[in-house]
Amino acid sequence: MIARRSFRAPRFALVTLYSNWSLCFSEAAALFSFRLNNATKFLSRLIITSHMSSPQNAEQISGWPEFSFSLPPDVHRAIFEMAGIVYPEEIPKLMAVSHAAYSWLEPLQFKVVALTPYTQRWPRYWPLWSMSPGFLRNTVRHLCLHKIEYPVGGMLYTCTEVVDLSLRPKARPPNDRGPLFFLLLEQMKDLQRLSTDFDILLDGFERLTHPIFHNITHLTMFNRIEGYGWDKWKDLAVLPSLTHLCMREIITPDMFHGVLDNCQTLKVFVNWFRAAAFDELQPEWLKQYCMNLGVTDVRFVMLEIQDWVYEWETGARKGENFWDRAEAFIAGKKRGAILESLYWVDQGPHPYWAHLDPPVPPSDDEMLDTL
Repeated sequence: MIARRSFRAPRFALVTLYSNWSLCFSEAAALFSFRLNNATKFLSRLIITSHMSSPQNAEQISGWPEFSFSLPPDVHRAIFEMAGIVYPEEIPKLMAVSHAAYSWLEPLQFKVVALTPYTQRWPRYWPLWSMSPGFLRNTVRHLCLHKIEYPVGGMLYTCTEVVDLSLRPKARPPNDRGPLFFLLLEQMKDLQRLSTDFDILLDGFERLTHPIFHNITHLTMFNRIEGYGWDKWKDLAVLPSLTHLCMREIITPDMFHGVLDNCQTLKVFVNWFRAAAFDELQPEWLKQYCMNLGVTDVRFVMLEIQDWVYEWETGARKGENFWDRAEAFIAGKKRGAILESLYWVDQGPHPYWAHLDPPVPPSDDEMLDTL
């Protein structure tokens, strides 16, 4: 018999829950191994809140020895899924609690897949190589293949239900590889966000009129734009759903005005600089760069991206990335919190952000209120 005084209330609640459901000792031990961090506290509070929905259960909670759970399986599943959504980094530990938790959270674990030469060796992705094509097709919605050779083609062929794709090859592929990648992208009928090097993969921009691009809302171009004018990229104007466009590093005035004058649905135009290059750029250079472009449109934003994969995965899992920073910057300018003459987003403490309230993540109580 485990002494009551040995455990805090949330852990006791979890132990009682799983003992009542006759979980094996190894599953309970896996739960004990959880450090009492945000995810476990959040999970415990979800369970207690769900149980307190009836008056008689609320009375039981006041006396821990009589405390007993009898949550329906669908509520149990919703609790674990909510904990996984709020704290995605803790999903592998939550999956270790029980076989049921594993089956519930496995699709959530692989809803977002970011493979790089480093992450593809992570234990998190080991099961990926033995999963059935049907599971991957029905599960993966956000896919990032960044500078890897294997298994790019296989993943693109299998994960046809993705809505967000970041595809950056390790090196320039053979001449026949670009059309092959394009044929694979044609199978992704629900694709809305695309980040890639169009010069390499799509053999130029003559295919932007293809129906595959009609649903694209967020487009990031890894290929360099410097030295090219609007005439080369004019088919961007035919994308009917394009609201967010990101181009890398130096762009020409002709390109700048061509995008903003012809892309009628565009709301955000981001000029992305690598962190290493951006650190060397002084405010005087940035100001002169904007003057050379003739910037007057509030939709134009310059910013740095320190780590592309991190930016992409953060946005895919939690919905907070450079697009959100750009939108917040534009909103701040529109309401007068940021000077109209500024077009670059500073990452650190900065007086330009003094009156621009940053987004505040929801508290546990606010998340509980949404249930």
